[in-house]
Amino acid sequence: MIIYFNKNTGELYGAIMGRTHNEFELENNTMEFTDIDSNLVEKKIYSVKETLEIEKKLIKNKSKIMEYEIDLQTKKLKKAKPREEIQQEVKETLNIDLTQNIEDIEKDYSKTTKQLIKSIPKDSLIFREISFSEIQKIRDVIEQLEDIKDIQLSKQILNQRANFLDGIFRAYIVENNTQEVLSVAIITVKGDKFSYTLGGTTLKGRDTHSNYFLVYNLIRDAKELGFTIYDFGGIYTRFANKEKQKINIFKEKWGGEKIRLV
Repeated sequence: MIIYFNKNTGELYGAIMGRTHNEFELENNTMEFTDIDSNLVEKKIYSVKETLEIEKKLIKNKSKIMEYEIDLQTKKLKKAKPREEIQQEVKETLNIDLTQNIEDIEKDYSKTTKQLIKSIPKDSLIFREISFSEIQKIRDVIEQLEDIKDIQLSKQILNQRANFLDGIFRAYIVENNTQEVLSVAIITVKGDKFSYTLGGTTLKGRDTHSNYFLVYNLIRDAKELGFTIYDFGGIYTRFANKEKQKINIFKEKWGGEKIRLV
C-alpha cells in the first residue's frame, strides 16, 4: 500500500491499495491535490505485513480507506475528520486487444515502430522468459537506469518484495549475442490481463532498439499464451516532466485503446 499524507498534520490525502506497484504508482506526480500545496504532501510505502494488517482492519470495519487517517508513528488507523472530497487527476493506461489477429494488432503500430522492428538484424537479439533464480539480471538493468529515470523506488520494490507480488508474475529479458542483457520487463498476470509492471532498457539497448524488440515479443507472447489484454501499465499524467512524457510517446506507438483509471 502507498499512502499520500500531509507531512505536517499526518492527514491522509489518497492511497493506492494492493501490493503490486509500478514506477507510475510510486511517483508523486500521478496524483494532483487541489486543496493543498503539493510540497506538503509526502508518501509512505507500507510493507507486505503492514499492508495486510491495514486491509484486514478495513475489511472488518467495512470501511473505505479515504475515511481514515493513519498515525505514521503507531501505524494505526483512526477515523478521519469530515472534509470536502478532493478531486484527483485520473491516470490512464493503454490496452491492446489480443483477441484480434496478430496481423490486425500489428497494423496499428506506428510506421516508425514497424521500420525499427524490421531493421533489427535477424538473430542479433534474443527474447526469453527467465525464472526467479535469474531475477538479478533485471535488478542490474534497473540499477543502471536509476540516475536516468529516477526510479530508485522501483529497485527497492523489486529487491524487497518481488517474491511477494500479488498474483502471478513473469519476467522477460532481451540479450545480444554475447548474453549482455539490454532490456527487461516484469509482467503481472491477473485473470486475462498481461500487464507491464516494471522494466527498462540500457543505453546500449536503446542504440540497438531492443526496447522495441522487447515490447514486440511481449505482445506476441501474451497472445500466444491466451491472454486477451496487453496492458502497458500506465502512462504519465500531463504534469510529468518532459523526459517521462517520452515514455508515453513510445507506448502510444503501439496503438491500443486509452483507458482511464480513477
